[in-house]
Amino acid sequence: MNKKKQKSKSGSYAAAKLLLANGAKIDAKNALDNTALMEATSRGDVRMASLLMQAGANTALINKAGETALTIANGFEKTAIAVLFTEKAQSIKYRYAKLR
Repeated sequence: MNKKKQKSKSGSYAAAKLLLANGAKIDAKNALDNTALMEATSRGDVRMASLLMQAGANTALINKAGETALTIANGFEKTAIAVLFTEKAQSIKYRYAKLR
């Protein structure tokens, strides 16, 4: 079996879907306090970032370097992922405004 299929930290979309379907903690942190969303963002993996966001990943968590997923996206010039985060934030604000 290919190593990419065995570990979610390798960026395997199929492995991530399987882990999430079986109750993996979406916002678990590694030794640097990076979440899977932060790791996907730093790699520029839009598909993985989108999957993690759909599963409820928290974009506001901070790692040991003081970064969030958005600051990582901006720092590594991962514009497509930064747009995903911005669209999610705008969607949440819109839904909240409708409730008021």
